[in-house]
Amino acid sequence: MTNQRGIALVIVLWGVALLSLLAAALAASSGMAAKRSLNMVEAAQARARLDEALAAAMLALGRAEHPWVPDGRRHRLVLDGADAEIRVTAESGRADLNHTAPELLRSLLERAASDGEAGDRLAGLLATRAAQRPLVTVTELAGLPGMTVPLFRRLLPLVTVHNPDGKIDWRLADPALLAAIPGLHDDQLAALMARRSESGYSPEPSMLEAMNHVGVGSSSEQGAAGGSKLLSVHMSLSLAGGGRASAEILIRLSADRDPFHIVEWRSPAGDGA
Repeated sequence: MTNQRGIALVIVLWGVALLSLLAAALAASSGMAAKRSLNMVEAAQARARLDEALAAAMLALGRAEHPWVPDGRRHRLVLDGADAEIRVTAESGRADLNHTAPELLRSLLERAASDGEAGDRLAGLLATRAAQRPLVTVTELAGLPGMTVPLFRRLLPLVTVHNPDGKIDWRLADPALLAAIPGLHDDQLAALMARRSESGYSPEPSMLEAMNHVGVGSSSEQGAAGGSKLLSVHMSLSLAGGGRASAEILIRLSADRDPFHIVEWRSPAGDGA
């Protein structure tokens, strides 16, 4: 009889332990579900703020007075529920890894690498790679033998694969890219940067000769974006709840009912809280 009572007690204890485990698992599952729901809400809110920031940037580019120029400079906006830092860069102001003049790409790599030999070697590898199979994304540049993370990060704002004619608009290009133009001196670059936003300004003939030799020119179209139809919009938001959100979006300007179309949403909409 005593043995039977002992067995019954063990069974009861095991049952209690099993029920406790089931209760704990149910509680954990409910907590995870609640957290997932909260994350979904936060992601939706972040995306809404990013959409708002993108719309504000497009309005700033198209306004009649003091429009933004898509040359990569930073702009700050205060939105409903977020503080935004926005940079708009025309793809025509970047060097195309597949189509820009090899002399300019070589010079750019040499300057960015701070080692002429390493830059020259990377330029040769890039030319061979582009001739065999054109790069589809800029991130493929990181796969070149000898490419380091710091060097890739320095090059990232200056290069693209969305400027197929390879020509670069000096009005919209980053100074670091213009500095790589062979034959362009520091004082000439300083003069160019100081006056390039002036209406009707044209660089002196020796500067034009150096720039035109490697496919650097200026769009004849008017407007803040010049003749550029493809723009990269990088946005970094500080949200009211303490979270952050970021995105880099490739857009195409259009003349139809919708002023622009999203070509590619390059990074996650939300960074989380």
